[in-house]
Amino acid sequence: MTTTEPHIILTFLLMGAIIYLNRILGYFIVSRVKINAKLETWLNYLPGCILTAIVAPFVLTADTAEFIAAIVIVMIMWFSDRILLSMVSGIAIVAVFRYLFG
Repeated sequence: MTTTEPHIILTFLLMGAIIYLNRILGYFIVSRVKINAKLETWLNYLPGCILTAIVAPFVLTADTAEFIAAIVIVMIMWFSDRILLSMVSGIAIVAVFRYLFG
């Protein structure tokens, strides 16, 4: 069994404390701010924008299989609004394309 160096443990404890402080301060600050309709509308659009910013670079630089899967996922979500179905179909399309075309 190996011993862990103290600075590694201290690093993890400090990272945990910083993350906890970040979250608790965010909650404390937001609880003191009055959210008007304009800010609430802006905050409602934020998750979609973040998700798009994360996914778009992968889709735009993807291979053919991933690009076709992304198109199918968007179409399934558009028409059925079933996230599990779209995720499973996207994974299946990529798997089939990789199996058939390498």
